[in-house]
Amino acid sequence: MPSHSPSLIAAAVAAALLLSAQGAALAQATPPTQSPAVIATLQQQGRYWQGRQPERAAEAWKKLLAVEPGNAEALSRLGSLALDAKKPDEARRYLEQLRKAHPDSQELKDLEQDIELASPAAKADLDQARILVREKRVEESAQKYKSLFKGRQPLGRIGVEYYSVLGYTSGGREEALAGLQRLARTYPNDGRIELTIASLRLQNQATRMDAMRSLAALSKRGDVGGEATEQWRGAMGWLGSPPPAAYVPLFRQYLAANPDDTEIREQLAGRGPKLPGQGVAQQGRGGPGGNAGGLGGQRKLDPVSLRMADGFAALNSNKIDEAEAAFAEAHRLRPGAGGPLGGLGLVRIKQQRWSEARDYLRQAERIDGPQQWKQASDSAAYWELVQQAGVSRTAGRYDEATRRLQQAMAIDPDSDDTTAENTLAGVYTDQKRTAEAERTFRHILARFPDDPDALRGLVGTLSSTGRTAEALALIEGLTPEQRSRIDIDKLRAEQAFGEGRAALARGEDGTAREKLQQAVNLAPDNPWMRLELARLDLRNGARTGAANLMQSLLERQPKEPEVIYTNGLFLAETKDWPGVLELMDRIPPAQRTPAMGSLQRSAAVNVQADQALALAHDGRRADANALLAQTATRVGDDAELLAIVAQAYVDLGELDRARALLTGAIERSARNPANASATTALQLRYGDVLLAAEDDASLATLLRQLQARDQAGQLDSDDRSSVETLRRAYVARQAEALRKQGRLAPAYELIKPLLADTPQDPALLGLLARMYADAGQEEQAQRIYRDMLQREPDDVNTLLASAGLALSQRNLREADERISRAETLAPQNPDVLATRGRLYRVQGRPAQAVVYLKRAEAAVIARNPGLVPRAVPRGQNPPAGFVSTDNPFAGYTPSVRSADPSPAALPEPVSTRPAR
Repeated sequence: MPSHSPSLIAAAVAAALLLSAQGAALAQATPPTQSPAVIATLQQQGRYWQGRQPERAAEAWKKLLAVEPGNAEALSRLGSLALDAKKPDEARRYLEQLRKAHPDSQELKDLEQDIELASPAAKADLDQARILVREKRVEESAQKYKSLFKGRQPLGRIGVEYYSVLGYTSGGREEALAGLQRLARTYPNDGRIELTIASLRLQNQATRMDAMRSLAALSKRGDVGGEATEQWRGAMGWLGSPPPAAYVPLFRQYLAANPDDTEIREQLAGRGPKLPGQGVAQQGRGGPGGNAGGLGGQRKLDPVSLRMADGFAALNSNKIDEAEAAFAEAHRLRPGAGGPLGGLGLVRIKQQRWSEARDYLRQAERIDGPQQWKQASDSAAYWELVQQAGVSRTAGRYDEATRRLQQAMAIDPDSDDTTAENTLAGVYTDQKRTAEAERTFRHILARFPDDPDALRGLVGTLSSTGRTAEALALIEGLTPEQRSRIDIDKLRAEQAFGEGRAALARGEDGTAREKLQQAVNLAPDNPWMRLELARLDLRNGARTGAANLMQSLLERQPKEPEVIYTNGLFLAETKDWPGVLELMDRIPPAQRTPAMGSLQRSAAVNVQADQALALAHDGRRADANALLAQTATRVGDDAELLAIVAQAYVDLGELDRARALLTGAIERSARNPANASATTALQLRYGDVLLAAEDDASLATLLRQLQARDQAGQLDSDDRSSVETLRRAYVARQAEALRKQGRLAPAYELIKPLLADTPQDPALLGLLARMYADAGQEEQAQRIYRDMLQREPDDVNTLLASAGLALSQRNLREADERISRAETLAPQNPDVLATRGRLYRVQGRPAQAVVYLKRAEAAVIARNPGLVPRAVPRGQNPPAGFVSTDNPFAGYTPSVRSADPSPAALPEPVSTRPAR
């Protein structure tokens, strides 16, 4: 049986008794002088719990007072706990007890200071001092702390706090050390004071080794051992590999206590970074080790070096705010050093603020030389280009996106990162350049067979081009090892998604929906697949189901930025701009990509435009104009945002204001030749406004200017595509204007080249059908509608046009069939409701007709957006009879060609406004 010291047994028994009420009573009856072990045990308990669990600390101190009434430490500590609990009156009672029992004690002075600093004014100053520390304004913070003490020497924990700040001010270290040493004599064996002294002494080469020895001793303590060990290790990490011989015993002592620290072991053996500060942090696409402020062979730890070490340690622990604060402080202490700038660059990389990262790292390169920071600088440039390409891709500027991605890939052609190349393949997919997309994905897989993005991309490309068997073979051919690393369901989802997009391109909405739903089922957390399915449902009138589809994922992942963003894009489709704005505000600014920021700004401007229209609707036209003018001043010369404001002016009938807004921006942009791309964007938005305002004379002039710039080689393919889209819309409207004037032959000459180019464009076919109907060739018109519905049976606009024609032919059965189908797809669409009302009126059912016409009016007032017809891409040859070599309307009116039929020609504008 082991032997035990009688005093230890007595202390253990006494402590056990004190945990019960009976023990407490016995303790009260025990003379204080006979219970030194109990007193020591309770002091240890109180000190341990003081900063951890106030209730348990208070329990220990009260038990100590029961054993030794009037104990100075117990009274002081209980007073501090009362202050922490915001009970100043209770704290003052403990102060009075202290004053009576120990009028000259240190504990009395401590509690007096704590009570004084707990006043509202002092508390506000103390909070301000701490805020200044967080803001890296150390000199100001030290002054604010000093003012709290009113000329008296600081005491207790607040004194340690003050001196720990003062030690990092210019010239304040020696004063701080003297103050801490005074506190150490006042409070012997206080581990926090000893740790702070050691930290400050590390900054001085003459006292560094002694400081590290102090940290080694403190590492064995229970109160501050963990922090001491970290500081000890951090100081060793900056001594190079191998370290100076004088420090080797400290390394061996550390490894004896921490045998699993292989990094320090490698450093001691000479296999670690050769110079201090190298290899501390790796970042980006294989970024560099940062040389902290050019320590090099100096092997010294000055304040800058220590702050750099703190910064890299925080960076490695992903404590980004702490890392930024440390590097910023190092930069403040030594503005001309490259290390702090490089550290801030690495922080910006972590924050994905690529442009700022590149700027910081390039400054560091200029100071330290390229060998230290080039890899990180290249990484920042790479990701900045990838990010910019993503914004261009979202905006449909595919040439611009391609150019930036190719620049990114050229930075380090041998890099293992495939993000830019995969994104480039995605851009090719967006452009329907499937052969180039496939080639790019295969190029990636030739080098990295397990690249998940390239595998998914290739499966999707094969599926979207009808090569489903190849896609399946690719999936089934994966090795067991590849399958263990790749989510097969995601690959199958990509296959189904590709097939769904292919079906959409063919106009097979039913098949498309089946495949897209399959993709969503296989990859339920993919927000982009959901968005594609939701857009299809929305277009076909299933608005509630589409909204639920997006909302369900948002409810499961309410903080995921891409989920929030795609929900915002969906609400933008429905013109719910307040909803978009509320969603985008949920994304923290640090996680908001440029595309997300662009949607947020667009939503904000759209909200203000809608508010202006509402003001005008209420008769407050001057207020509406003032709001739009104010909004315009805030958007600068951003083409997309200006276009929103200009469109609002058009909706208000303020056409001159709309024109002036964009022409002014165009003139300002055109003064700087470097702004050619921005000028083109503004001109294209101006064209959209002119189109909406039906100002075809100005639109024709603008189109000719843009075509001239294109011929001069000043437009890229994205701009040319936008110009062509605008030209086609202009030509189609000119044809519609001619049709309304009964001039069918020249109208046909205008749309003939467009139909030859895109024979399945539903807008053009609808116009052609109306022309046949006007010419009395109703069967030919109905034939066009039937063909369109055969390819797109769920196109609501075509169903309504066909129903309208059937009504004019008194074919009520076919009209009813078409309207019923449209009602199934879009029961709240005002055009559907109005067409049903017309049918009832023709059928001689006026009461039912009035009901439906009123419902249609209510739907319009509620601003329920109608369905937008989906453009069908170029496909097979047009059905026979739809585009004739000869003009089918030549006999209807004199066939006068109003324009050259070549695709690029512009007809002279015909008035599209009704005569007054």
